[in-house]
Amino acid sequence: MPGLNKDKIKVEVYENKVEVKSDDPQRKYRKIVELPPEADIESARCAYNNGILEITFNRKEQAKAKGKTIKIE
Repeated sequence: MPGLNKDKIKVEVYENKVEVKSDDPQRKYRKIVELPPEADIESARCAYNNGILEITFNRKEQAKAKGKTIKIE
């Protein structure tokens, strides 16, 4: 996204996708990117440097199956 100021970029994260768009009337941009199911949207972070927008996510904590040992009678 070269040529845009970071205050003209809007990033919205939904349950399974990220939408990136520009509010600059001279440089229209809109992109929707699908997220993998293991992406944790609560941990989303953005960085914008030299025209490159980087969006990072942590992985969701996998629920470990809680097991139980059964005594054989």
